[in-house]
Amino acid sequence: MNPNLPRLKPNPIPKIAPIPEYLADPALKEIYEDTKAALQVPWMGVVAMSFARYPRFYATLWGGFRELSASAQFLAACHQLRQEAEAASLSAPSILRKLHELGYTEPEIAEIRALIEIFSHGNMPYLLIATAGRLLLEGNEIGTSRSISKPAQSRHGAAPGRSLVLMEPHHAERQLQDLYEDLKSSLGLPFLNTDYRALARWPSYFDIAWRSLRLSARPATRTRSRECTKRLWRWR
Repeated sequence: MNPNLPRLKPNPIPKIAPIPEYLADPALKEIYEDTKAALQVPWMGVVAMSFARYPRFYATLWGGFRELSASAQFLAACHQLRQEAEAASLSAPSILRKLHELGYTEPEIAEIRALIEIFSHGNMPYLLIATAGRLLLEGNEIGTSRSISKPAQSRHGAAPGRSLVLMEPHHAERQLQDLYEDLKSSLGLPFLNTDYRALARWPSYFDIAWRSLRLSARPATRTRSRECTKRLWRWR
């Protein structure tokens, strides 16, 4: 078993077929709701819904992950990943002046920042789940000899009941649809993550933000994700 197999993007990229929440059967819906409640996030990540295309696999993966996801060690790993991502140098200028010129008010900008905070917090557990799923499929095992502890504060995520407003491609006008296609092409993604569809609720902001980041955008934190995952478990 080798946990350090190289990460090579598939070519061609296989079809990604996540099962959205509204199409989940009752058993899967229950797992989805449990996932969101345990991770304290208001959405199901695309990676988890893609794993759920194989229901028994995701049910088994989440069943082994659930207790760990509520531990102090897991939250510390998520925090470490977030620090790594936010320390990356993207060389993007401030867009506040442009937003003010367009008429954005401080309460609107604060709402955008609050939404970004939800995703900055919630993306990290999904990244660890994706990395763990990859390592398990490569033949590694989760060790059972290391104890875990509860976090000092039980509430760390978004307030319960928070819902997201998503701008799906079929909701958007042509300009935003073109931006979506450019985003997927630039990042090498065959799908749109929830973050982008949520932030596109403010189309003029999203257009400015993407244009300022486009040349600097690149995959990040992959190696760190693997390192954090291996620290959480004893791989045998």
